[in-house]
Amino acid sequence: MADNIEIFEEFYDFVKKSESIEAVVKEWGGIQFTVPSFIGEYRDRAIYEEYLKLDPTLGEKIKYLRLSRDFRVSSSKIRKVIQAQKGEVGLFAVGGLFKGSDDDL
Repeated sequence: MADNIEIFEEFYDFVKKSESIEAVVKEWGGIQFTVPSFIGEYRDRAIYEEYLKLDPTLGEKIKYLRLSRDFRVSSSKIRKVIQAQKGEVGLFAVGGLFKGSDDDL
């Protein structure tokens, strides 16, 4: 079964391609779904995309502070989002706390 975001994206694509509202109502009438929130689905991706656009010579802290200001969230939230997008979440993640330990053998 598709999750809500997949249903919404399918609906959105159908609406964009439809020639009339009648076609949309005929295909989708009566179906219930929730429009996903920007924060829950797209904000983290937007934060990471902006992070990649920043000058690579800037320090990480400066990047986090700029993004924090632009997205109106804490710099610690920005750091967590960037780490998650890079796949660096958790103690045992690549590049995490235990990098280079015996567990890598």
